Amino acid sequence: PDAILDLTAPGLPASTHQQAVQIAVITWPSVLATGVVFLLTGIYQSQSRFGWPAAVPVIGAFANLTLLFAFTKWMGIIGLALATTLGIVIQVGLLLPLALKKDRYQLILNLHHPAVLHVLRLLIPLVLSNIIAKSTPIVDRFLASGMPEGSISHLGYASRIFNVLTMLISTGIATVIFPRMAGHVA
Repeated sequence: PDAILDLTAPGLPASTHQQAVQIAVITWPSVLATGVVFLLTGIYQSQSRFGWPAAVPVIGAFANLTLLFAFTKWMGIIGLALATTLGIVIQVGLLLPLALKKDRYQLILNLHHPAVLHVLRLLIPLVLSNIIAKSTPIVDRFLASGMPEGSISHLGYASRIFNVLTMLISTGIATVIFPRMAGHVA
């Protein structure tokens, strides 16, 4: 984490940098957990089951808030990071029973199957566009790390407001329409 933070936020004071390293170690596993949440949510939605996967993030948010109040009192910002990661892990736990049902799904990794190769080719533009889109906040933080204290936080708050609005407008519609469109194509 040290090298990555040196690269992405070179202007941080030493104490802030060390705390950022501690927080990164705690929060980075949540990236994998978030991917699992999206995968399991997609499985539910492919079966036209929208209620539970829509409720799980709300339950996760309440769990996150509860953990925040419990942990931040004694651990401060480290408690915040821990609560956030545990909130995502709780969501995985709530969605996991579908995938664990016997004779329901089997995890088979066959990277040479023609359909898998076709999907991987179709993913290339999506991955490239996401790399570009997701690198913008890194550049913002890089530039803001040399500015007055609080600049990175202000960028983070503005980004979250933007993401909430984007999610409210587009994600809900796409979530319901995509399985139906895929069914019609199939």
